[in-house]
Amino acid sequence: MTIILNYGISFGKGDGSDAFEWEMELSEEQEKVYKKALMIGADPEDVPELEALCDEAYNEIEEEEIQNGIAFGNEYTMECQGEIEVDADELNKLVHSKDEHALKFFNLSSLSDTDIQNWDANDLNKLPLIKDFEEGFEPYSPFDEGYSLNVWIPEFECPSDEEIKEYLRELFKEGNLQLIDEVVEGQYNYFINDISDLAMDIAKEVGCQEYIDSH
Repeated sequence: MTIILNYGISFGKGDGSDAFEWEMELSEEQEKVYKKALMIGADPEDVPELEALCDEAYNEIEEEEIQNGIAFGNEYTMECQGEIEVDADELNKLVHSKDEHALKFFNLSSLSDTDIQNWDANDLNKLPLIKDFEEGFEPYSPFDEGYSLNVWIPEFECPSDEEIKEYLRELFKEGNLQLIDEVVEGQYNYFINDISDLAMDIAKEVGCQEYIDSH
């Protein structure tokens, strides 16, 4: 089963994006939880298992948005990921002060003091990226600080009468009478006909005497 989640991005100072859609394929267990919440008319935010779906989708969306940010040249995202070139003046300062890492990185350790002082990063064909130059650099997510990413399940649409009938039949086969009562209560105001009568008809159809006797 595939569901649609929504997500939005805030870039700080109230500058946010529109809501985007994200498709998510549910496992068998996740589908059961989702269908139950849908059928009993629950608020997705009140179902911890559905919040867990949002957390799972968050990680996938975060990774894709980071890659998109790099592809489209988002400066802050590139900075967080170390995809920005090191400033040439900063490199010159490090080399001229004989910083051991800088000298080793550019293979300058064997040069004379004069040659080191005359070295200029602006003469390089390409400046190194931060992620390649900085020792022990650890890329971090722009959503850890600066940006924020929100993922949520949109408000449920009312299931169709046929979907409710099919779900009730499944519950009767499982003998899950408690959940049947929750569905009847949750959909009572939305079902076109009397859902209590529907549940009773299905109970008679499948021969669930326990339900018939208790209702």
